[in-house]
Amino acid sequence: MVVIKVGDFATSDSPENIRRSPAEKPIRSFLSIFRHRFLKGIIKILIVQGQLNYEKVFEVLFYECMLAIVSTCVYHRIISLSEINKRETWKIYIRAALIIFALILIFMTHFSYIFYYLPLPPEFLLAEICFLAFGIYLHFVVFLFLLFLIECVASILIYIFQKWIPSMHFTLPYLNTPLLSSKTLQTLMALILGIALTAQGYIATRIEPTVKHLNLLIQDLPLEFHGFTIAFVSDIHTGPTVGKAKVAQIVQIINDLNPDIITVVGDLSDGYISYIGDRLKPLKNLKAKHGKFGVLGNHEYFYENADDWIKFYEKELNLTMFINDGKVFERNGKKLCLAGLDDYYTEGARFIGHKMNTTKAIKNCSPKIPTIILAHQPKGAAKVLKDLSKLGRRADVILSGHTHGGQLVVVYPIGVALVDYFFGLYLHRESNTQIYVSSGVNYWGPPVKMWPTLCEIVKIKLLSNLKNDNKNI
Repeated sequence: MVVIKVGDFATSDSPENIRRSPAEKPIRSFLSIFRHRFLKGIIKILIVQGQLNYEKVFEVLFYECMLAIVSTCVYHRIISLSEINKRETWKIYIRAALIIFALILIFMTHFSYIFYYLPLPPEFLLAEICFLAFGIYLHFVVFLFLLFLIECVASILIYIFQKWIPSMHFTLPYLNTPLLSSKTLQTLMALILGIALTAQGYIATRIEPTVKHLNLLIQDLPLEFHGFTIAFVSDIHTGPTVGKAKVAQIVQIINDLNPDIITVVGDLSDGYISYIGDRLKPLKNLKAKHGKFGVLGNHEYFYENADDWIKFYEKELNLTMFINDGKVFERNGKKLCLAGLDDYYTEGARFIGHKMNTTKAIKNCSPKIPTIILAHQPKGAAKVLKDLSKLGRRADVILSGHTHGGQLVVVYPIGVALVDYFFGLYLHRESNTQIYVSSGVNYWGPPVKMWPTLCEIVKIKLLSNLKNDNKNI
């Protein structure tokens, strides 16, 4: 990763810089960048087309207020660790160090969200550090909450055993261990886990993305398309911690696969075109024999007008964007259909001209030809299956992303429990549709993933059941 020093942005002919010592220049430069970029970002949040953006103001304030409530607990829990050392002399120094650590962790966590609204240098180390702090913070809070719940359950069981089932007294030592009764030990354990898992997850995202090879057997796929390859990538999330170099690396890996087509399935960006558009430019160099295609994700709707992103992707990146649209490929008179839908996020929010429309997306796809559908969210994939059932139609393959495979250890169990199609390959038996949900090539928020293989690019090879030698493919 290339780190651009904040001092590099100082104006060389500035009189102030000439008079100041070299040691002072980086500080003055940083303050200058912070002042101008921060104010510009705040204006971007507050004002849209000359009017106050109440929705965005409320969103940011609500997020920060909710986080502040949690941060109060985090602060008191962290400084309570000073009680571990009983010697008064050391206790003062430990407490002071813990206060500084807690304040830095909390400040960086609160500030990390603001980076999405700021114009940043191409590779900005401070943003990465703040998001890593957010990763530690998030793990710490969740583990602390889980340990608290376990302590509550243990306390209830102890009460029941002591009062109502005296014969079960032998179980009490197991329920009354220090980890279940000591808040200090719980805090220390949660903090260690938070730091360790964030560090491990950060290393996982620094490793080159994994290329997964997936063979999909398609019923009645014309032999002309037997061996047809698709490079499938989702969730690039170009933004504060994903810069141009990372995007260029992804492009190179995909091009080395030499695919027939490339599909970019949503969440390419996190921010404003004027701030991060240049970071996406390497995607223009994607190469495929029969085209590069994309659909929108929910993050394309968070900051900029989605229509502006569509224009940017098509004009600047040479991507063909499917907004409830599709394309039919033809070889020797045989056909294969690729269709893409607007994001499921539009189902719960009002965006003029944007809504999932399965009927419109497959209008050029004959019921008799194999069909592949792109839908960013797995919930969108589920909706497509319902829509197709009502239409008396089916799809052979649906490609989705969005879930990041859980991304964090503390999020993974929730995702598995709540999302029907969470990560990997699924078969919808009623329609015989194969659904692949990618964990994405990057991450959102903390630059952390549970393990390196969750940063994936998928090369899909379509196989025909009409071919006799599939085992050799």
